[in-house]
Amino acid sequence: MYDRVYHPGENRTYAPEEIVGALDRRTELLAAQALSLPAGEGKLAILVGTCNNLEGEDPDEVGIVTREGRHIADSEMAKGVAVELIIDATYSDANAVIADPSFSDVCVIGGGSFNRVYVRNDSGHTNRYGSTNNSYDWMDVSLVADHLKQGGFYQRQCSIVNTIFGPSLFLGMTGVADMSKIWISDDPLFYPEDHRELLQGLVPLTDQPNPDRHEIRRFMKVLEARKASRKPKQEDTF
Repeated sequence: MYDRVYHPGENRTYAPEEIVGALDRRTELLAAQALSLPAGEGKLAILVGTCNNLEGEDPDEVGIVTREGRHIADSEMAKGVAVELIIDATYSDANAVIADPSFSDVCVIGGGSFNRVYVRNDSGHTNRYGSTNNSYDWMDVSLVADHLKQGGFYQRQCSIVNTIFGPSLFLGMTGVADMSKIWISDDPLFYPEDHRELLQGLVPLTDQPNPDRHEIRRFMKVLEARKASRKPKQEDTF
């Protein structure tokens, strides 16, 4: 599985066994104690992505997410946290952060959903709309990660759980040592509004550091029920 090539720009769907494989990969890294620097010693990466998966981004939206990234960076640096702020983040930027054990914590800001964030596509591939923007998801994390982050993973994007395209995972699940340190929006339709604090508008995904896949499936179903309306979807079988 892990030598499979995923081209940015594809409308991806994943088979249940791919999810199980990614979760097993995380378990292997945890058992091997392949970890980043501890939280408090490592750096916080703030990846400010794009606002839209298509062409024609609204400049006002771009300005909002950029300001939010700068405000949060300033707030964390004032607390003595080592911060690397990456504006207009690309696939390469995201991969570099996930692969670098000096980053203990990751914050993503931008358009997206529970399982992905939109970043600039610097791969040369385009999606079915011909766009150079696309989404960075949990499988991208799994394919790149050779260690797990010991700090937090802060998902400052929409957290609508929609498995219409099949089962999926939250973006940070395959890259952290402790899933209780994944923070998601307390509103499925979260939108950056010039927030100034890292945890503003966020809640923990779970209180369990290492839930098994059955527990993951259970709480994702609970989160999916937050949507105002539900659409038919493939059965979650992982």
